[in-house]
Amino acid sequence: MSNSFSCYEEFISALSEVEILLKISEKHQKKPFEYSIFNKACLLFLVAKLEVFLEEVISEYVFRIEQLELKSNQLPDIIKLSYSKYLIDKQFLSALDNLKLSSIERLKEISLLWYPEYLVNSIKIDNSFDYGKHGQSAILKLFSRIGIENIFELCPIFEREDSLSNDIENATSIDIVADINSMTGIRNNILHADATPNLTHTQIHEYKDHLLLFADKLSQVLEKSIGALINGAMV
Repeated sequence: MSNSFSCYEEFISALSEVEILLKISEKHQKKPFEYSIFNKACLLFLVAKLEVFLEEVISEYVFRIEQLELKSNQLPDIIKLSYSKYLIDKQFLSALDNLKLSSIERLKEISLLWYPEYLVNSIKIDNSFDYGKHGQSAILKLFSRIGIENIFELCPIFEREDSLSNDIENATSIDIVADINSMTGIRNNILHADATPNLTHTQIHEYKDHLLLFADKLSQVLEKSIGALINGAMV
């Protein structure tokens, strides 16, 4: 199945930087100090590239929903709630608290969002990770803002064995949550404790391959979600 999310292709391209570092690391296996430095750099790059992709895939998902120009009652409530939360920022609350007239337009914008027949052609949702938060819980929270719960359960991934068959029975299930939590833990130890973990370039390469499978599956899940909204809009 082809992937229609442009940020997925950008993710593939971004990971080429990790691949370059991995090749350099492999050449330094007999030099433990240099080898560990390159592997740490690879791991940090990999986690950073993943988080950028996750933020961008949500941004692209929201943009594509905007283009549908659905009526408010055709949008999931959680998206409207996330949009409302985005609009109720500190500046607005301060203006409202001080009874400033500048708060009126924002109040109108929020109220229109909940009017059933209102055509929604602009959606703003915070697509960034909470400061200092990473890993499984942070990713789950990120996708809950667009109404996608249990994102990992929706995106099972498998590593195919060397076989001519494409049957799922001939594939090994990958625990992507364990991979992400492992990478996040290593990342945190590197950044906050100046640790030198026992990493190998082979291990990081495996992480990278698994993340690509996850990113592809995630994009497909979001594509189906958009399709469901379109079909619902046509009823």
